[in-house]
Amino acid sequence: MTELLVWRFLTGIGLGAAIPNLIALTAEHAPERHRALALGVMFCGFPAGALICGLAAPSMVAAGGWELIFIIGGVFPLMLAPILWWALKESPDWLNNKSLDKPNLVPVGQLFSPRFRLLTALLWLAFFANLFALYFLINWMPSVFTDAGLSFEAASRTTVILNVGGIAGGLLINPLIDRFGAFRVLPATFGFAGLAVAFVGQVEPASSFLLPAIFCAGIGVIGGQLGGNAFAAGSYPALLRASGVGWALSVGRIGAVAGPAIGGVLLARGTGVEGLFLTAAAATLIPAAIFLMLGRGSITSTENQT
Repeated sequence: MTELLVWRFLTGIGLGAAIPNLIALTAEHAPERHRALALGVMFCGFPAGALICGLAAPSMVAAGGWELIFIIGGVFPLMLAPILWWALKESPDWLNNKSLDKPNLVPVGQLFSPRFRLLTALLWLAFFANLFALYFLINWMPSVFTDAGLSFEAASRTTVILNVGGIAGGLLINPLIDRFGAFRVLPATFGFAGLAVAFVGQVEPASSFLLPAIFCAGIGVIGGQLGGNAFAAGSYPALLRASGVGWALSVGRIGAVAGPAIGGVLLARGTGVEGLFLTAAAATLIPAAIFLMLGRGSITSTENQT
């Protein structure tokens, strides 16, 4: 177990470093009027990968044991690394500052400078709450619905449908952000997420409404996160962008740890299915309230300020 935890920790370091930089690079290369769409399409790879793995995992385990999943999961990035080394374009803002002999290392403390500190704190809270809800759902839905009488295969499909909804949400919500702005779209998205997640807890496991409800939850929770990523990327200047997004996602990962842990505590105390999903639904309302506050207050993104 110790060895497994060490390797999982090291994997997390790599993923934790890669994702914010991918968001920053995409934001800097995309046309400003389509930035949210570009970020949404790029980050749809996250739920798409989870979807493919969820569908393929049973066959891989049957063919080569659980180890085969991790072997394939390691080989693909190793194959991709030299392609990225050769083909990936450097950040234009980084190159510009380098050519002007400007420093490119920005202290993380600047995220809490007077200009950004309230924005940073609220983004951290929003990401914490939404990833709390997301990983709560990912980790507990299969177990909860298996205990409620669904077969293992049927219960496993719940996370597949959640990620399908996430892909649909990213492709739907981010273009709306480009057109109408994050402050109009994201409060409604997270509010919709809360309603959908709460409804999942009200539906009988054998009901034909279960999978559509989970699909809608994926649209709201995962789609809202993709929209939040786009907002964060546009809210900081180029030299702070990767740090701003990276720290927000890192704090969000604390929520991703807390969600499954609190779900376990609630189950141990005998909380029913309705209570479990109401807990996750309540968490999604926090980012809804935060983006309403941001929209009505004096805090705007860097793009809006200019």
